[in-house]
Amino acid sequence: MADLFEQQHQDAFEDDFPDFIDGIAKLQLQCALPKDVYKGFRKSPELFLKAIELTEKNPRLQRAVVESAPHLLYGIKPEKRFELLKAVKDKPFVAPIVLATTDEFPYVALQNLQHFEDTPYTKRMFEIIIDKGFFMPYYLNQYNKPYYGEILEKAFRKYAEENPMHVFFNVKLIEGKPYAEEVIEKAARTALKIDCRAILYHRKVLETKPYFQEIFEAALRRLVQEAPYDVILHYYSSTYTDFPLAEEIFEKAVRNLAKRNPWRAVEIYALYQNKPYADEVKNEADRIIETADRKSALFVRPIDEYDFPIDEKTFDLYILGINHELVRLGYELINIPLDAFRRILYCQPFQNILRRYVRRISWMNAFSLAQGTYESLKAQGMQDAEMTDQRIQEIAEKMMNGMDRVRNRELFGPNTKLILFTHEEAQFDNDFILERLYFKRGGRKENTVSAKGVRLDKNGKNIEKERTLEAIRRSKGSTTVLFSGHGSPENWGFARNQSFALNRNLDPSPDTINYRELGDALMVSGNMENMHLIGATCYAYDYFMNLFKYLRERGCKQQPYVSISAANKAKPAYGFDPFSKQEIINDVFLNAVDQVTLAEGRSQAPIVVDDVFKAESQVWRKTDPEVFIGTPSGTH
Repeated sequence: MADLFEQQHQDAFEDDFPDFIDGIAKLQLQCALPKDVYKGFRKSPELFLKAIELTEKNPRLQRAVVESAPHLLYGIKPEKRFELLKAVKDKPFVAPIVLATTDEFPYVALQNLQHFEDTPYTKRMFEIIIDKGFFMPYYLNQYNKPYYGEILEKAFRKYAEENPMHVFFNVKLIEGKPYAEEVIEKAARTALKIDCRAILYHRKVLETKPYFQEIFEAALRRLVQEAPYDVILHYYSSTYTDFPLAEEIFEKAVRNLAKRNPWRAVEIYALYQNKPYADEVKNEADRIIETADRKSALFVRPIDEYDFPIDEKTFDLYILGINHELVRLGYELINIPLDAFRRILYCQPFQNILRRYVRRISWMNAFSLAQGTYESLKAQGMQDAEMTDQRIQEIAEKMMNGMDRVRNRELFGPNTKLILFTHEEAQFDNDFILERLYFKRGGRKENTVSAKGVRLDKNGKNIEKERTLEAIRRSKGSTTVLFSGHGSPENWGFARNQSFALNRNLDPSPDTINYRELGDALMVSGNMENMHLIGATCYAYDYFMNLFKYLRERGCKQQPYVSISAANKAKPAYGFDPFSKQEIINDVFLNAVDQVTLAEGRSQAPIVVDDVFKAESQVWRKTDPEVFIGTPSGTH
């Protein structure tokens, strides 16, 4: 339809521009033609300026331009949009177009804000950027207009309540401001509630404040319970060794770590071996590990015929016992309500489905199926009481059919291209991943794109990021896109530190690829049905959910056919363990996939999706992978 429309009206567009613009407005209002209809404008975006010139004294056509602006500008790069708008910024009816464009591209608007100063809508433009969550004190501090100071204060007050880390990172920008002390104290007290590790990381900002002793002690006492490993590492980095309660806090952290994560407590024994309680703690950790290992046999073995019926005795003996042990260790096997988990697992149609897969799937796969069924039912708006046997059966059948459909899908092998990008830290080793997961499985060097870290060009763009996105846009045929590094629900990082320090906004950055940027590249490729995404990173589940939502919002009819996250909903994942003496691929999940094939004597065979299902049983102590399977309709 778009091609026909363009062919019929291109000449008319140039010869009879006002009528054509008015016609667009009428068509847009009457039948909401798809955006692709307007692709002709992308070839000549300057015609937008001509449209504005022709509407100077015609309110009807002014309305038409405002109504049609999103489609007139669709497909034009945001930098180019602002160039066009800058040329007509003083036209009174251009304000809604500028504000709508600001709403869509707040970061680019921020970069162009100096071109729109002193217009009637300037302050509203900045307010939109703030409301979109873009933190901009660095930019605002460069200018002297009164409203910059107002917005700077508003930004700091907002982030003191929502993201105190940003306040601590940029505290020098408000030094001497009348609101500075109030904002810093608010940030410190907020950090104490939502992420008290920030108190340790930014001690120097706070240690001269009158409330420092109170907040710092409260932070340490909370971290002893919530993140004992962090407390131990900060003790050895001298972050709080001068604190009066240092030894007491350190001992509590070591003891708590032994209960919650005994494997880590044993691994770091050298850090506390000179303490009087060292042997007692290590023995306790060893005992917990031995107990958990005996129980864990259930996870790795396949479901067998004699396991049925799955009754309450079986559930309590194995599942609840193991889950209770894992909760003590700081993990969690079952992260949905136990009553709902029982309801699904005891459902006769659900057990009938499992029986069809006797000796083909593990107990861990069965637990994941139960949890996935629950999540899918909840996503459809169903309450726990409404989960009938029929609905449970329908969802579980759909999930198992999806698993069967993709089991033999090649992820790494001779018939699949690989686009690999990793964080700048050395522990994320591209060559190691390429050799072990790809080349050894028959993959060819000419079919790879390998990017790492940040290399800036003269325009400040990350060459490695641009190579990665361009490779995705140009991908054809079976393609695996693998990211290994630090991640957040919004971004995968080429640089910067852990997930809590990553850019949590959708602010384009050379350091990260956000889910919108990835989604745009995927849509350009037209290769969704052949695309496999693997997120070997924290919060990959949440990143994928944001990606899928974005693709739907953009009207994309398909989604990547297979997407694999190393971590489940709102969960971190674990990478290379620096205390381990064993040489492994620098990700617990990827290593498990590799080990599955080695154990089966397929060390040089292609890695397929079924190997991911098998690996799930091997990584239950450290991470909980999730597989999203696309359908022709684009759902998962």
